[in-house]
Amino acid sequence: LQRAFQEHGKFAGVLMDLGVSSHQIDDAERGFSTRFDGPLDMRMGTTGRTALDLINDLDAKDLARLLRQNADEPHASRIAKAVKSASLTTTGDLASIVSESIPKTSPPHLDAKRRSKAVARVFQALRIEVNDELGALDRA
Repeated sequence: LQRAFQEHGKFAGVLMDLGVSSHQIDDAERGFSTRFDGPLDMRMGTTGRTALDLINDLDAKDLARLLRQNADEPHASRIAKAVKSASLTTTGDLASIVSESIPKTSPPHLDAKRRSKAVARVFQALRIEVNDELGALDRA
């Protein structure tokens, strides 16, 4: 972006592709999906540490910080403690642990929605970190 700015001056806007694609989410082996059980990978490519590596490398305090920083997860500490005390290897394991970590409220139909959103936020936070997405934005 700096080079383009130097060559062309001001911009009216910048369009960047920041998300995962549906084919990545639909492929359970990639580890992005909260719907399909697969390995806890979440890498955009084939090199680097996986989401499982990241979870194993962080203590509960640092994992909670990551969940707050990358996803504004309100139950970050509770989830991080549950994740660190569990034996997990798949996206299904992680989704279950996160879902079970969310305090129950009433009415029950709202619980399911809150749990689903928490699972999505945790997957988002891990994916952002595994792929250094914020660093990529800084370097763009």
